[in-house]
Amino acid sequence: MKTIESECISQSLTMTSLIAAMRQTYAKPASVPQRQVLPLSADSHDALALLPAWNDELIAVKTFTYFPGNGEQGKDCVGFSTVGISAQ
Repeated sequence: MKTIESECISQSLTMTSLIAAMRQTYAKPASVPQRQVLPLSADSHDALALLPAWNDELIAVKTFTYFPGNGEQGKDCVGFSTVGISAQ
């Protein structure tokens, strides 16, 4: 497994090449089921969301958390990660 930090991505991609790659990828048929939003607590709005999608080349899952009370503590309210796995 490779972990790619945001700084590496910023240095490796130009906006032009990124847009071209996204257009090519999004032009292909894909399965995109409804996202799942899972409550983390019965007495708050804290949540975990799972957003899967795949085509014949790539399986991807975006996950994000939502903790609306974090803002009061100076912390981020939303955290996320994306996992991409070859479908080959």
